[in-house]
Amino acid sequence: MAAPIVYDGVKKKKQYYKKLCMGLHRDGSLMSIQVFNSLFDRSILRPCTEPFTGYGGDQLNILGKCNTTVVKLPLINDATPIFCKVRPIPMAFREKIEQQLQQLVEQDIITPVNDSDWGTPIVPIPKSDGEIRICGDYKSTINRFLKDFRYPLPRIEEIFASMQRGQLFTKLDLSGAYNQLVLDDDAQKLCTLSTHKGLFRMKRLPFGVKIAASIFQKTMESLLSQFANVFCFQDDIVVTGSNFAEHLSTLRKVLTKLQEAGLRLNVGKCKFFQSKISYLGFDVDKNGLSKNQERTKSVIDSLRLSHIFEDGSDRPVAFVSRALNNAEKNYSTFEKEALAIIFSVTKLRQYLLGNKFILRTDHKPLVTIFGENKGIPVMAAARIQRWALLLSGFNYSIEYVKGALSTSDSLSRLRQPPQSMKRLHT
Repeated sequence: MAAPIVYDGVKKKKQYYKKLCMGLHRDGSLMSIQVFNSLFDRSILRPCTEPFTGYGGDQLNILGKCNTTVVKLPLINDATPIFCKVRPIPMAFREKIEQQLQQLVEQDIITPVNDSDWGTPIVPIPKSDGEIRICGDYKSTINRFLKDFRYPLPRIEEIFASMQRGQLFTKLDLSGAYNQLVLDDDAQKLCTLSTHKGLFRMKRLPFGVKIAASIFQKTMESLLSQFANVFCFQDDIVVTGSNFAEHLSTLRKVLTKLQEAGLRLNVGKCKFFQSKISYLGFDVDKNGLSKNQERTKSVIDSLRLSHIFEDGSDRPVAFVSRALNNAEKNYSTFEKEALAIIFSVTKLRQYLLGNKFILRTDHKPLVTIFGENKGIPVMAAARIQRWALLLSGFNYSIEYVKGALSTSDSLSRLRQPPQSMKRLHT
């Protein structure tokens, strides 16, 4: 690390801290002022000459490119190429989609080609800021033909048990996540996108490929497993230590390793030297693990995660639930039922990623919309398109179960005894 630049006076030091936190977190929680002052006074932190720089002075306005591995996407033996024609694009989206395609070409994520045996239609997803995100509907093409890639995701119980010695916690977030992994030539051909501007071959691992989560987890663990007090679950990396010196030493090694591998962080989502962090749905601090508020709600009308054993018995593993907010209360019945699936899959993500699982619903239209081999519907509302795209990143099948046979809301179906009977048994 280069020698620190010494600032004269407290005023300039405060200005540097303000610049460090500006635009990154509304609450300024990238790093507390107390930790910042300690590091700055000990010449551990130094101001950067570039406005957007990373560890070692690397530019952050470029997407990382992993140089340690090349991703292969093996197919089953009877795979037949599928080429989907271009789907109708709303006129209001065309200009933004074209701009996004050009940006992806400049970032070396896609490259134009003249022809392809495979062609995956794009799905434009409107973002909250008015911009468009381009995604491939891979469940309608290659997902059904991909060989399973079985790599175990870490057990969250083991992760949290290993964090017990931690005093402060640093949380790192990889920018672009899957897009930092490079596809080999054959995989690039499989992931070709079909657009109104022609064909574009994917050069990076895209979201929506069902085995992407397992591939990404293996890549990250191969890089970071050598370090103690470092925990990785997908693109979230946590660094800690039994004391500050150990924490700082490990953090430097991790940042150096990521830099050497060509990976880049999303500095806006990173938090350094925190006394408490939220990780995998729990709050973690030096005193141990605690559930956040969403985990303490009633299990009545809850969704459940269950496991089917060899004897055919179906036993619950976990229950999750939450109340609808004011906006969600105005959703149609279809959207509420879809929201239940999305909430449960997102909430139980750490258990489901990398595993084949079954979604069961008593709302039959969802089987068509969210079917594992069904294309994302072109005419569906943007909200449903986003949800269908989210599910495409998981390896699942979906089944219809009659409401009377569904156990997910069994508690709400229990008959309540009359008030007189309650008094009688009191």
